[in-house]
Amino acid sequence: MPQEDSEFGEPEFLGWLLLKRLKEQSDDQISRSKFLKLCCITDRHLAESHEYEVGLPRYWYMYGELANEHEFSGRFYNAPLAIGWDGQQYIPKELPVEAFEVSEAGLEVIPDAVDWTVREFGRKNVEDIKQHQYEEYAENEFIRQYSELRWLLSTIDLGRQERLQNYGSGGESNEEYLKRQLDEMMAAYPGDEERYDEMKSLYFRWDDTARLHGRPVNGVQPYR
Repeated sequence: MPQEDSEFGEPEFLGWLLLKRLKEQSDDQISRSKFLKLCCITDRHLAESHEYEVGLPRYWYMYGELANEHEFSGRFYNAPLAIGWDGQQYIPKELPVEAFEVSEAGLEVIPDAVDWTVREFGRKNVEDIKQHQYEEYAENEFIRQYSELRWLLSTIDLGRQERLQNYGSGGESNEEYLKRQLDEMMAAYPGDEERYDEMKSLYFRWDDTARLHGRPVNGVQPYR
């Protein structure tokens, strides 16, 4: 039975079990970004496939969706410095299941969702996981399209003038291709949503600058 007044609830149980399963699958280091993104994917799978909510705090930002680790107790893991790259690695602590306050239903469906996530995404890198989040969970088409364009530009060295991967678009020049992408983003801009009004003038200024130079300009981001 769960302990009374446990500091660990179902969000912590989801995160702890996810770390354990990832470590069982591979002894590779688990980065902060991968861990927090996979928490979100697991939470969404729980809601969509099991109609079960654990109350995981999560938020969306320009590189995908993350669990808000500041809103749950992080004392179910250790996070020492990673070896070989900047940042932290996440390691689950040795804890009994009884340390977590979890309903009987949660004890059944949360492990199933965690196992699905590890099977589907455990061996994928953070970039692949981010792409999945944008393709499946972006709240509107504008955000998804901008992510695709930013990802494409990040894969090449624009200074070398190499051709973009235009995916069989009929031999467009880079400038033609990028302007077409900008047209599609402009058409998809969520102008009917009040919370985007504040960003609209900055986005239009960014669009004008991008068209003038034939490519998006570093340092000015239309969406965050």
